[in-house]
Amino acid sequence: MKFMTLCCFTLLAALSANIAEAHPCDIPADSKIGESGGIGVLIYADEFGLRIDDVLEGGPAASSGVEPGDYIWAIDGKAAHDWNVEQAGAAIRGEVGSTVLLTIRRGDVELTVSIVRDWIYRP
Repeated sequence: MKFMTLCCFTLLAALSANIAEAHPCDIPADSKIGESGGIGVLIYADEFGLRIDDVLEGGPAASSGVEPGDYIWAIDGKAAHDWNVEQAGAAIRGEVGSTVLLTIRRGDVELTVSIVRDWIYRP
């Protein structure tokens, strides 16, 4: 199964590049997810690469202009289009307040966005 809880919203809502050890349903609402900062995206690996399936409303990625359907092409300047979800999550997670650079593909357009990591909470 390619869909992972890593880098996803719990129940399509909140886990951004953080690993939830518990099943998402076991995490109480308004609980911090993970022990590092994230960006608030749901990532799915498909035949074309790492697709951003959903973006947490009001989260760091949304505030930086990331949209559902974008593909992650590079993370901090390292080509990532052929990475798996675990590799991308490890590269995206980091200290709250630090910045991660994502190069994304949106159709034929390539964009680089700077995203400041923050705590992600289950809604």
